[in-house]
This record gives sequence, structure tokens and C-alpha cells, in this order.
Amino acid sequence: MQRNLELERAILAAPDDPQPWSVYADWLQSRGDPWGERLTLELRREQSDDEDELVHILGRLAQLQRQHGGTIMGERLSTWINEPDFADIVELEWHYGFVLGLRVGSLEDVELPVSEVLAAILASPACCMLRRISVGITDPSYPTSLRSAVTALAAGPVHEHLAELFLGDFSYPDECEISWVSVGDITGVLARCPALRHLHVRGAEIELGDALVHPTLETLVIETGGLPARACAAVGRARLPALRSMEVWFGRREYGGGGSIEQLAPLFDGAGLPALRHLALKNSEFQDAIAHALVHADILAQLASVSLGMGILRKRGGEALLAAADRLRHLARIDLDFNWLSAELAAELVRVLPRVHIGERNEPPPTYFDDDDDGDEGDGDYYTQVGE
Repeated sequence: MQRNLELERAILAAPDDPQPWSVYADWLQSRGDPWGERLTLELRREQSDDEDELVHILGRLAQLQRQHGGTIMGERLSTWINEPDFADIVELEWHYGFVLGLRVGSLEDVELPVSEVLAAILASPACCMLRRISVGITDPSYPTSLRSAVTALAAGPVHEHLAELFLGDFSYPDECEISWVSVGDITGVLARCPALRHLHVRGAEIELGDALVHPTLETLVIETGGLPARACAAVGRARLPALRSMEVWFGRREYGGGGSIEQLAPLFDGAGLPALRHLALKNSEFQDAIAHALVHADILAQLASVSLGMGILRKRGGEALLAAADRLRHLARIDLDFNWLSAELAAELVRVLPRVHIGERNEPPPTYFDDDDDGDEGDGDYYTQVGE
């Protein structure tokens, strides 16, 4: 299929408007591309309510597929799409014969090679305007992962229009524990998505390279029961000039977490995140240190909201927030849901900072008030909300 990126951008600016699609169909037909007639027929099919005309359109579409299947769908996808297991692992969002959204994944083993099927879909001309990709578990047998899909995405074509990417689209713990699903290195995937705006990653063994870098990313969510040390450092060194919202879960050491507050230090100066407005650093065993660093950070002034929940936020972290109340008053919300604050400290925080949301509060163990409490995040009395 011949490409016209300017016309494709016009289509995706208003995908429900048939007029830009019609212009593209005329442009393709003027160049003798069978996709032009196919798109024209799809437009007529959508708009017609005449039964005889619809029968004719469907017959002609089938004929075009037989004559130009390799050109229209790609040779490999034309083969895979009719296999019985295809619908069990793939969901395609069609729009006038083009695929704008894709989900792949299955909790059950299937005979089809999932990574090969995904590679065929990504290479298909029908997917040249992909806007959304969602990847569930693609390797359900032990060791459970979505690594084959990540590899296929990294080796596939560049998707100029891809705006949303979800790696790890599974429910936990209902479908699988979050720390049982290996994600792998996503840096090659990001390189294939130059216009990506929204990235959501869920699972374990997440690799982000030396630094998390992307020119257009606006929202980032990383959910894990244990973020490896190298990935934590990559978050700290993030250079995301368009990013407005960042949410990162750090997890527990027993489930692969290895980060430290020192690795996040570059993040707090704000140089790599000039557009950031919401910062959520959560589910951490070093939540007190995060709270202390944030209230003294240069990046705080540009933020509109923060979230420090799901982790081991205790007396030291709560008192750091109280002491820096004047620096926090501009925030529209401070979310501390799931914490280890005493009832008295929680009440004082709400009194001084009315926009604090305490949420679920775990009762601290008796040693909480002891002067000799060394605050060892590794002791068994405290835990993050999500681990396994």
C-alpha cells in the first residue's frame, strides 16, 4: 500500500468523519492502488442500508481479497487471520477496513505462535494507522511473560501514529500475580513509537535502559511489585519534555525491587521533566525518603498534585510533610492512601494541609513510637500495598 502521512494525520484527527477517508481513497485510486477501491467500498458499506448493494459490496470486497490479499492485508496476516485460534488471542478495532486498535494476549496456551501472529499484524498495510496497542500475557506457560510480544514490537515497523501503548494488560491478582509476569526491555519498543503519548507498563523484570527518554510522551504509568535498581535509575534520569503525569510503583526487594532514593535524585531537580504536573512515586519501601526528598526538591514548585501512597510512609515521612507545609499549600491534592501513619499524625496532616487524602491507614506496630526505632524498611512489620 502507498502511504501519505499528511492524509493519514488528517484522518486520525477526526477518525469518525468519512470525508478525510474519502480523500485518501481517491488519492490511492489515482495511483492504481487496490486499497483505494477497498476503502471506497468500506465507506459505501458503512453508509448504505440497501440490502442488494451491501451484498454486492461484500462480494467485491471478497474478490479484492482473493486478488490482492498480499497487498491489502499482507501475506502473513492473510494466512493467520482465518485460523480458528486467531480470535482467542487477538482483538482488532476496525475502521473502514483499517485497524486503529489492537489487543493481543491470552491466559491459555494456543497452537498459533503468538509472536509471529503479532509480527504479521504489525507489518500489515491494514495497520499503518494504528493508534492503540494493548499487550496482555502472550507467554502463559511458565515462566509467564509478555516478552515474545515485546520482542516482536521492537523488531517490527515504526508506527508513526501510535499514541497509546499498554504493556501488561492483565488483571492482578485475579488473572495472574503482578510479579509473575515478566515484561523485559521496552526500549526497542519505544524507538518504534516516535509519536507515543501514553505509556502504561505492568509486570515484573521491567527494563528501561540507562535513561527513560521519549520526545512526545505525556503520561507514564509503571505498575510493579518490584522495580529493578537499573530501571529505578532510568526513571531518575528520565528526559521526557512533554510528560505531564508520572506514576511509578517501586515494590519490594523480595519481588525484585532494588531502587533507592539516591537513584531518583536527578528526577527531583526537574530538569528532565519541564512539563510535569502530577507526580506519583508509590508502593515503595523507602517512602519516607521519597517524602523528605520531594518537599525539598526543585520540581515541587511546578507540580499540581502528588501521590505518595501504597508504600511504607511512616512517622518520619509524615513529619517531613508537616514541616514543609508552606511549600505544599499550592498542591490541589496530596494522596497518601495506604500508609503507616499514626491516627494523631494523620489528623494533624489533614488539619494543616486540608487537601491531604489519608485514605487507608495501617496501624503502626508498637515499636513505631520508640525513640530507638531505626526505621529498617526491610523488617516484616511493614509492607507495601503491592508485592507479589
